[in-house]
Amino acid sequence: MSTIDQGARLRRLVITTAVCGLLLGAVPVAAITAPSAATVLDLPYGEATGQVGFLPAGALDPSSHPLGPAHFQMTEDGSIWVLDTVNARILEFRGGEQVSSISADVFQRFPDLFGVTRSAVFLAKQGRRDDMPAGFLWRYDRAEQTSRVIDLDLPDGRRFLPMRILPLGSSGSGLLICGSTYPNLKDAAIAIDEKGSISSVSEGDCGATPYMAAADGTVWRVILDGEQLEAATPVVAQRWSASERRWTSAFSALLPRRPELSSQRQNARIVSLGVDARDRIAVALFEGKNPGSVRFLRLSTSGELLAAITMEELGKQPSPVWDFFPSEAFQLLSDGSILTRYATADRYCILQITF
Repeated sequence: MSTIDQGARLRRLVITTAVCGLLLGAVPVAAITAPSAATVLDLPYGEATGQVGFLPAGALDPSSHPLGPAHFQMTEDGSIWVLDTVNARILEFRGGEQVSSISADVFQRFPDLFGVTRSAVFLAKQGRRDDMPAGFLWRYDRAEQTSRVIDLDLPDGRRFLPMRILPLGSSGSGLLICGSTYPNLKDAAIAIDEKGSISSVSEGDCGATPYMAAADGTVWRVILDGEQLEAATPVVAQRWSASERRWTSAFSALLPRRPELSSQRQNARIVSLGVDARDRIAVALFEGKNPGSVRFLRLSTSGELLAAITMEELGKQPSPVWDFFPSEAFQLLSDGSILTRYATADRYCILQITF
């Protein structure tokens, strides 16, 4: 990893002070701005128009996990796209109303890797070709309403097995697909243009998580920056540049360990992070108690704590039908607001949190 400069080290100390103060109760409540939140999409479970599918645990077989919409994405025109996994379709919503539906069952029964650009909708999956593992990309042309399947083979002939799709911002500038190469099974990230062609390959960039897509065409990730300390885990935040096609270090911080969790060999963990158009840092911390235990923080690049809120404080009590928050559960918009999803026993909702 590249050496972090002294300025980044200083920001680590300041950010650590703010985050630790919040987690340990040292930051006065009066100093923290209360964000506002609004439900921008509220969908009941089902298979009709304006509904999304949901299968409880054990529905497919005795060991199957709950299954619901795998991803969502807001595009630059304000539309919200939802990957309705159970019903094998992609739904587009404007102003809370469904305006289009694209069937995906010809490509995959339960699609789970998804991204939208200006001109196309993409799905990805792993499968087999010529009796060997292979990756496949499904491209649906939004204007022509036609689709085709593209083999995800790298320029050097190796195969690419996709694991995650990240839109490079709501500006529709392409996709970043993370996965591994075959047969040598190296972590890799590939950039995909509007036509579905591979525009760049960067190996060693998939294993680090979490990721957060930003609206300006960047993707952020957090990687470890040294050994676990007694009270914190050092991390560095890096940004994927769509124009430069590489990861660059932005700043570093310490992920604090709460004493009561440390004794149980558990700690709060960053599940998503990003920087908005005003250079404000967005952090989502999952404290591991229940699906509502996600704390959203807003920090300045100097480490000042600007705002904080939890799902519970927002009055949202997600059902444990989904008991984890992957980074795909968040999208940072250019105005600094955060989109996140939550589920109840009978509804799927998308929440916009404004700081």
